[in-house]
Amino acid sequence: MNIAITSEDGKSVTDSAETCQHFLVYEVSAGKVLNKHSLDISKSDTLGKSDFIHKNHPLDGVRVLISTGIGSRVGKTP
Repeated sequence: MNIAITSEDGKSVTDSAETCQHFLVYEVSAGKVLNKHSLDISKSDTLGKSDFIHKNHPLDGVRVLISTGIGSRVGKTP
């Protein structure tokens, strides 16, 4: 299973997943990390801009996305 973490600096979890262009991707199996790599995506491929449902996307194959925020309403009251 692949897990992606939003990380603009490669060291900490950052927000927002909607605009993030830098990810740490871990391939894990049976509770062990098999592989780790960084993934940089273009601005047009960010989750807030991309039509990722209808085209191939750099995050295809990721089953879990970890971020401190997703979307512009996170942390705001309605």
